[in-house]
Amino acid sequence: MLLNRRQFSKLIGAASAPLLPGCSFLRRPLDGRCFADPSVSNPAAPLAIDMHVHVFNATDIPVKAFLENVMAKDSKYKRAVELIAPILERIGWDTAPTAKAELERLALAEQSIARCETEGLKAQIAQDRQAAYKAGRDSLISALNATPEFAPAARRNGKLGYSVRNAIASEIEDLPEDVLDYRKRLGRRQIYAQREIGAQGAIAFILQCFQYRYVNVFDYLDGYSGNAERSIDLMVCHMVDYDWPIAMGRQTATSFRDQNEVMGRISALTGGRVHSFAAFDPFKEVAFAKGLSRTSPLELLKEAVARHGCVGAKLYPPMGFAPYGNAKLQADNPKFWAQKWFRADLDTPDLGKRLDEALAKLYGWCVEQGVPVMAHTNVSLGPAGQFEELATAPYWGKALEKFKGLRVSFGHFGDTDIVGDRWFRRAEAYANLMHQEAGAPGEFAYADSAYFAESLSAPNNVRERLRELLLSTKTKGKAALAKRLMYGTDWEMLTILSDPYFEYLSKFVEIFDELAADPALSDQGKIANQFFGLNAATLLGLHRNEKTRLRLESFYARKGVRLPLWMHKLDQAEPKSA
Repeated sequence: MLLNRRQFSKLIGAASAPLLPGCSFLRRPLDGRCFADPSVSNPAAPLAIDMHVHVFNATDIPVKAFLENVMAKDSKYKRAVELIAPILERIGWDTAPTAKAELERLALAEQSIARCETEGLKAQIAQDRQAAYKAGRDSLISALNATPEFAPAARRNGKLGYSVRNAIASEIEDLPEDVLDYRKRLGRRQIYAQREIGAQGAIAFILQCFQYRYVNVFDYLDGYSGNAERSIDLMVCHMVDYDWPIAMGRQTATSFRDQNEVMGRISALTGGRVHSFAAFDPFKEVAFAKGLSRTSPLELLKEAVARHGCVGAKLYPPMGFAPYGNAKLQADNPKFWAQKWFRADLDTPDLGKRLDEALAKLYGWCVEQGVPVMAHTNVSLGPAGQFEELATAPYWGKALEKFKGLRVSFGHFGDTDIVGDRWFRRAEAYANLMHQEAGAPGEFAYADSAYFAESLSAPNNVRERLRELLLSTKTKGKAALAKRLMYGTDWEMLTILSDPYFEYLSKFVEIFDELAADPALSDQGKIANQFFGLNAATLLGLHRNEKTRLRLESFYARKGVRLPLWMHKLDQAEPKSA
């Protein structure tokens, strides 16, 4: 039978998951409230910030709707994913750690850090990691055995055919008992691409989503703390809200208020090495105004910024809204939102106007408070092609023109296929939105390098594409790409990409060391330092006396957290990059 939460809690308490010999997964304690080991980061290395990270789990997202309507929409395995998606959501929501369960484990972790009990913290992380994986593995196997469509005879004779059913069943049946063995096996395959997911990808995605959020954070920080030249001093985690765009307004198992609280506790636990962007969905804001939802995303965002160390707002236009100009979209096509997965009572003749009003309230508050917005700008991962096009630069041009002073990060810089011609065109369009004049639209427009997967397999090609764009913008002064491009990974999506995803940082270090040595770019300043940290610090408003900096200093004081290493590095670095 599937594991319920009570059984999962017992499993956590009883699990014994010693680390493999010679494999200390958390090699150094975190630089939190225990400062016994300064080597957790590299104090001598320049500032490094990852602007694009995810650590959510299955209770934070509508798993079934996301797999069916987004990840499988263009896949040859669409029917197979549709068959398994309800099972995966039931398993994920029944057994993945909720905010309440996570807060209990965070309380124990906080005690270990307060007492500098590094070994105890390592043991807890390893225990929780293994227990969460085992819960997912055991539940998948139980579900497989209880599902008639996956019985041996059905695999041979069913409508899906033997190969598809057998692929799903075999992937589940072959899951190893140990999470580290599974990760080794997973790392040897490339199973995920932006527009294609099969059995392996769906299962890898849900198993990753079984983890505690704080375990994902520690795994990330450990994996990216061993580079001799750079160690990540600050990871910026982004939450997502898909309830209304694709899940008919159905709330996830963990509420967004609870998600924000968990991330705030993680921020304090890690001594300010982790901060978040809270999700903002304008559809939900419209639903709230119409009395269809009890939650206002804008009010939750304000609360997260004021109380939980949140530093920004995350938008996801490919879910079906333009950054601005939705009223015109609806005027041009009154049936634009008439989709099978979309709530009919939300799709009223004034929806476009209401969306623009919700976004205007968000942008106005963000400008006033110096809060940045990060948006997914890759034309991907939306429920429909026409929705994905809403992530393109022209729509952001409208928003920046109307809301001058808005701080925005273009996540993925328009496309993740950086070696293709399409990427350059889209990236150039976003670069053209960046301006240096005070008060101009795009004065605070930036972009990140998230999910540039070719950096792992073809770093020379990535270097040349970046060089081309850096050269084309070098005459723009403070708006030159050298002063606007930021390091980002899109971790945890990288974890189901290919082996070895933890080389992402070292590959980009090599790429930017070579770019910095290029005579043609010598007049662009310390280009590597700008890319890895200073540009992000400027966008986020982390310099002395800026609004985000002041809010974080207050947050640290309330939580009893010493000022983090990233803050000291920034204060000692060169002046603002833009």
